[in-house]
Amino acid sequence: MYPLLYKSKSKIIKTSTFELLGRMTNVVSGKVTEERNGDYLLEMELSTTDRCADLLDTQYFIKAKPNPTDEPQYFEIYDLQYKDKKSITVKAKHIKHNLYNNFLVETYNQTGVEHTPSEWWYLLCTGQAEGLQTQMTLWEHHFSFTSDITSKASMTLGFCTPCTLGDFMGGADGSLVDVFGGEYKYHNFDVSLLKSRGTDTGYHLMWGSNISSLVQTLNSDDICSHVVAYATCYDSYSKKNYVLCSEPQELRTHSSKLTKIKAVDVSDGGSVDISDDADYWSFNANTGENKDFLIQVLNIQAQILRGSLVSTNGAPTLNIKVDAPPVLDAMLKLQLCDKVFVDTANDSINVKIIKTDYDFIAERWNSLELGAPKSKLSDYIVK
Repeated sequence: MYPLLYKSKSKIIKTSTFELLGRMTNVVSGKVTEERNGDYLLEMELSTTDRCADLLDTQYFIKAKPNPTDEPQYFEIYDLQYKDKKSITVKAKHIKHNLYNNFLVETYNQTGVEHTPSEWWYLLCTGQAEGLQTQMTLWEHHFSFTSDITSKASMTLGFCTPCTLGDFMGGADGSLVDVFGGEYKYHNFDVSLLKSRGTDTGYHLMWGSNISSLVQTLNSDDICSHVVAYATCYDSYSKKNYVLCSEPQELRTHSSKLTKIKAVDVSDGGSVDISDDADYWSFNANTGENKDFLIQVLNIQAQILRGSLVSTNGAPTLNIKVDAPPVLDAMLKLQLCDKVFVDTANDSINVKIIKTDYDFIAERWNSLELGAPKSKLSDYIVK
């Protein structure tokens, strides 16, 4: 399918603001990659002889098919590279990033209040809460959100702490996906957080037959040598929220070769039996009233965490990349987050498709990655 080029007639994007500029037909190559709860990107090389070549600009939009089953998606151009006046390399990101760059302003404390993901979104993006008349985002948007997760949990990110909507959705500790789990599904202006995005397909990949590379890895992301407990507390003197932290507690047995710390938010009380009084997590920075007591509570909580944490090197995980065309053709109907079986000589392991790479010109997979997602440096940087 040949991609379409659009521009927005408004700084606040929605479907009705998009103006079609043309269809790009002299495409040298084009692909869309998507990772589970991660990046969703388009990259294309366009001949300078194409009718749309002179119309390209950053912050314009390309509409292209991202995989064999989904409808075409909008991608915002963020990078253009001109190569020897013969072709242009275009890089674009899914319009979800336009939503994620919106900012949540500090409003009111929701510590201890529990809601479902859909209810938290409703509070954030409509402002339908006590004392609020408008949505809490810095500027308006036209994205919708749904979730089939019905469990309730408390959140402070985005309420007590200002952040981007991307941080709130899944880019920071305490985000929706961090608190509730699940997998995101994007359809242009519609965002869904699903308990499980994919299905258990029953499809089998045979080691030595239809897969050519299999890597067994050890991951140390969850290994730590120390733990601290912290809580968001209210300073009645300055009228502001502050974070108080326990002393670091070293795990009695740990496999970390380096000093690594795990910080746990216990603002809801954790394993400590706390009062129901709303002023429990309050102190006075001027007089020191209640501060030493709260530190003592946090130290006790950290000691409890030290006893409960079991730190190991973790079980080995499989990371498999499938790039053989005949195999990919047979897997054309599979989707991101679908489960497949990997059959080795000694075992059969059920793993997820965690990254897809789709050629939207040839309409076929370039590659599929299965196994456990790898951490990226960008996961730990607040943009």
